[in-house]
Order: sequence, then C-alpha cells, then structure tokens
Amino acid sequence: MEKPNRKVHRTWVAFALFLGSIAAPGCTVSVDVGNGEVAETSGLPIPGEPGPLDAMFGPYDIVRRALLEDHLDGVGEAAASIRDAGTAFMEGSHDGMPAEKATALEALVPALISAAEDLAQAGDLAAARDSFWALTEALVTYRELFGNDSLRVAYCPMAEKSWLQPDEEIGNPYYGQSMAGCGGFVDGEEGGGS
Repeated sequence: MEKPNRKVHRTWVAFALFLGSIAAPGCTVSVDVGNGEVAETSGLPIPGEPGPLDAMFGPYDIVRRALLEDHLDGVGEAAASIRDAGTAFMEGSHDGMPAEKATALEALVPALISAAEDLAQAGDLAAARDSFWALTEALVTYRELFGNDSLRVAYCPMAEKSWLQPDEEIGNPYYGQSMAGCGGFVDGEEGGGS
C-alpha cells in the first residue's frame, strides 16, 4: 500500500478550511482529503454590519488552526492574503466610514500589515507563533473597534497571550498539540478550555 503524501494532505485540509472561511454563514464545507478523511468547516458568522477588514478573520483562523496542528502548511498564503487586504484598505477610499474609525484603522493597519508580512515569511513554528501574536494584538484591537464577534478572544495563562477563534473547543496556537486545550475564552462568555 502506498504511503499518503502528508504535504498534499495538509494542503487539502488548508484548502477546505479556506473554503469554510468564505462560505456563507451557516453553511458547512466538506472536502474529501483522502484516506477516508473529510475536512469540514463552516463559514464564520459576521453578525450586523461587517467592518472593512472582516475578510481577514477567515485566513487568520487558517493560520491559528495550522499552528494548533504544529505545521506551517497554508500559513504563508493566508498571511499574505491578510497583508494584501490591509494594503488594499490603506490604498482605498474610506468614504462613508466614521472619521474616528477611519483614523483608528489608519493607525492600526500598518502594524497589522507588518505582522502579516512577518508571518508570511516565518521559517519555523517559533517565528510564526511570534508573528501570530503581533497579528492577534492588531486584530483584537480591530475587533473591539468594529464590534465583530465572529471570533472570540481566548487567552493562555501559560503563554500569557491571547488569540481569536470561533466559539468551539479551545485550540491553543501557541503550544499546538502539546497543550491544545490550554486557555479559555475571556470575552465575557463561558467557553471550553482549561
């Protein structure tokens, strides 16, 4: 029996997660990734009026899930799409956006772009996790500014770092599989974790 190609397998999983991140809220995307395994994810719900950078949350969660699984497959591409969305925002018009939010975003987005660029170029898990933390800080601030609750804030007391993730079982990206369930939600609602 031929041994499955792990890199191809991870690519399909990353692709399935990407599809799920852009799926309509409430829809589930299932992809047969071989060996009888199916990767399944659902679109992240974005209640209310979406903010100008909400599209970053899908690629961000792809990165979180890769770090949780202790690999970098798909991380560079997801980080590049976050960087590109930030760059497009900076180059675009902010007509119709309240002035204070536009000013806050213009101050925040360069840090977000820089963190995403560092993440896209990360050569190992340690560097990727450091860049992920910088990206998380910017996206948590963005989330507070626009009130988006499609991803919840979780915190790991061991790493002393937070991250964003859907309202599901805690998946700690900083310790990966060695401590996948370490942490808990800190945004006012009870959630999984330890």
